[in-house]
Amino acid sequence: GLCGLFLFSMMSAESEAMDRGGASKLKASQTALTIVGIVGCISSVLSLLLEMYTSHKARIKFDEKTESGEMRDRTPSLAKIQDEEELVSKCSRTYVTIALIATTAQTTIYMMYAITAQSKWWVLAGITLPMSITMYVMSLFMMPRETDEFYSSERFRYIHFVSYVVLIHFFFLIGNAREGRIFYGCLSLLRFPLEYAMFRQALNLRHSVQNFTKKRLSDFLCQQVIIKGMKAIGPMIFFSFETIACLISANSFGAEECQNTSHAAKYLSWYLGIGYIISISKNTVNERVRQETSWQFTNLASMNLKNMQKVQGILVLITFLTSLFMLSELGVEGEADSMFLGIVGIAELGVIGVITITSAAVIQLVELVRANKIFGDRPQESELESKQVTPSNLVKEISASDVGGVVFVGAMI
Repeated sequence: GLCGLFLFSMMSAESEAMDRGGASKLKASQTALTIVGIVGCISSVLSLLLEMYTSHKARIKFDEKTESGEMRDRTPSLAKIQDEEELVSKCSRTYVTIALIATTAQTTIYMMYAITAQSKWWVLAGITLPMSITMYVMSLFMMPRETDEFYSSERFRYIHFVSYVVLIHFFFLIGNAREGRIFYGCLSLLRFPLEYAMFRQALNLRHSVQNFTKKRLSDFLCQQVIIKGMKAIGPMIFFSFETIACLISANSFGAEECQNTSHAAKYLSWYLGIGYIISISKNTVNERVRQETSWQFTNLASMNLKNMQKVQGILVLITFLTSLFMLSELGVEGEADSMFLGIVGIAELGVIGVITITSAAVIQLVELVRANKIFGDRPQESELESKQVTPSNLVKEISASDVGGVVFVGAMI
């Protein structure tokens, strides 16, 4: 999969390498691509052979049990065991280890930037940060229930937070100070209180996941954490390879002609990461709360939406249009100059997209908080009907603290 994504991102790099580096550069690029292609082919063949071997071995074992009558006698109990085995209460420690390695690698990239103050580490840090944050969020929910295992303890969550978020801010500050951007480095520290507040909220959501039934917990871990997480990380890897392919073809990690691609890849990854975080948050509440805050197609067709949903829809539309523009900029050479009226460039458009999707996410979270106050402790439909709570009444339930929280988060954005 990784070889395929890399080769796909390199499809347009050959002619660029010929123009810039001549025959020697082209030969080196072709050698690297050949090695990656061969590794991908060998991996595919080995995977196919292993699949054939395990299928053949399982078939032989099944036939042996059928002939001995063992399979026929134990069919009911075996089916019951299989149903129980399909439910999982935690993800494999391997996934947590992979996430830990990814966040450690991200911290190492920032450390190299602080030591060398070279632009190549700055570029690599920018395009890989959304991916490592997504994997970090995944690791928070992979083992939701407290056990004697260190990986599932809350102490590990705090150690992971310090070794990842705190050290990244520290190295980022040093790197910018060495390049003479002390104010910019100190300004980034203002994000830390918000990041810590989000971390504490994530721990609260993790505690709520502990109370899930076995079936719902299994679905949450498999569908929301693992599958949706991989769906978000896959495109991020491709976007990162697009930037790396441009930098390889330019024969320089500080090439200014790759700024368009690197900015587009970075902000597209941010959009995917923020969307994944909202998906995780939304699925930690009960079903009734999700129904009250979700978009119904019937209401959308008739535009029978609440005012906050209309605002949210406009924000999502802006992010969608920004994403389409970012996709069109992947692989386009050029510096990140101002394009519209000499003021707004691709970097500014990317920031606009981040602000709009984050604002839409804040609106969604506020709606979840409102609905959870009313429906969170009311699982019975009869009780809900007796209270005669309607979606329009949710607006009246908002408190001053909710408004203050929204203003605070907006200011931090």
